[in-house]
Amino acid sequence: METTERLKHIVDSGNVTASDKKLIKELSEQYDLPFNPEGACKNCYVDQAILILLKMKGEIPAEDGKARLRDDIDVIINGVRINNATLTDELVERYRGKGLPEHWFV
Repeated sequence: METTERLKHIVDSGNVTASDKKLIKELSEQYDLPFNPEGACKNCYVDQAILILLKMKGEIPAEDGKARLRDDIDVIINGVRINNATLTDELVERYRGKGLPEHWFV
């Protein structure tokens, strides 16, 4: 399975195998993305897979982005996972008013 497809499968299924964890760690180093998983945190790996996919597409979120969601917001809209780790200005423009209610923002 191609790397991109494998990452998409991880994100869509939420299942992370030992080989998936190894791949995510290696790709994090390759793309110079910080990654410090906490114990058996499955969501840490899924979130990191999303960041890697964004980096591969050249859409990595800016650290100083203007928009910020409440910490408890983690949703999937039209197959796109949206939380503070994946939020980009493009996502805000695309989904604000079409699924991202104003009360989700801080």
